[in-house]
Amino acid sequence: MKKITIGGMSSRFGIGMISLNKICIAVRLAPPPEQAGQADGQIKTFCRKIVLVPGPKILELPFIRALAIVRQVYLMARMFYGRSVRDFYSVQKVSVSPRGLEMILKFIIVYFFTIVLYGYWLLLADFWGQYQFILEKISFIVMSLFFIVLFVRLVMGKRILRYHGAEHKAINLFYSGQDLTVTNARQASRIALKCGTTVVWFVIILETILYSFIIFSLAWYWLLPLTFIVFFVLLSVAYELVRVLVRFENHFWAKLIYYPALWFQRLTTAEPTDRDLELALAALKELLKS
Repeated sequence: MKKITIGGMSSRFGIGMISLNKICIAVRLAPPPEQAGQADGQIKTFCRKIVLVPGPKILELPFIRALAIVRQVYLMARMFYGRSVRDFYSVQKVSVSPRGLEMILKFIIVYFFTIVLYGYWLLLADFWGQYQFILEKISFIVMSLFFIVLFVRLVMGKRILRYHGAEHKAINLFYSGQDLTVTNARQASRIALKCGTTVVWFVIILETILYSFIIFSLAWYWLLPLTFIVFFVLLSVAYELVRVLVRFENHFWAKLIYYPALWFQRLTTAEPTDRDLELALAALKELLKS
């Protein structure tokens, strides 16, 4: 079988799978009213080809391929929320109903709660003595991760945590070479080293280090334009770091680096149900079709 790199993305509407040149998403319809609570709804899949611009060779170069991944994620998000899929949602009732306003309000509450909590914590800085510098940086990392966990669990909801776990189980099953069945998927791990959550973990760590020693020593008018540049640079570095760790994942030194990220990933995933696994496998099987 030709070697293929598979990635995934979870939404409150369904689960998506992605390769270098193709995206497939799967959503589940709500069962008919007369079968509510007695039967599962039908699974519907959508696929589209990705046009590689300027070309696949350039997009495979180190530090550039991370930007290609960002583009793929953007295209998948557009599929989840794009017009063709929205039209389908409006005609066929999907098992996850939109709740945009509620999500926005929860996001605002979580954001300000985290900021206020972080502000109160910094008020204690005068009592930290010689450890103030390092404790401030650790506090920033902890609060950043705390915000992400609250956002995923409270704003996005439990369903997307299960979808995230199902997505990982399906991809891990694919790489194991076993048959793509729900029975086999149950035994697969819901933790995946090569995951966006792991990349985010390292971006936060690198951002803390960089902003501590370099960025804040610059004039204020440099901060805004550098923010966007720095983010994509750190994203590229974090992505390349994850690729290296995947290559040497069985080495002791690599485990010391990535184990905290895998622990954090347990907070952003949940054990999926068989229905969730069916959805993830449907998207994956559709992606693997030529």
